[in-house]
Amino acid sequence: MPFDTDPTIDFSWILFIGRARLGLASDREVMRLTLKDFMARYQAYQQVFDVENMLRANNTTYAAMKRKQEQEEEWF
Repeated sequence: MPFDTDPTIDFSWILFIGRARLGLASDREVMRLTLKDFMARYQAYQQVFDVENMLRANNTTYAAMKRKQEQEEEWF
């Protein structure tokens, strides 16, 4: 059955993520986004957050990461 999971939307989570993580200024600004737009922004945030955490864990910078990618591309 496609509706086995709970279909309710947790608006408190959406408001928290919108203001605390996406940097939107107000609850009204968050709620004016469509769910599709909100999820697209949230996925972009997650990708940036993952890259920044990886850089922090490896004690490196964006410039060093770019140099490494360019060196790896030279092999192809």
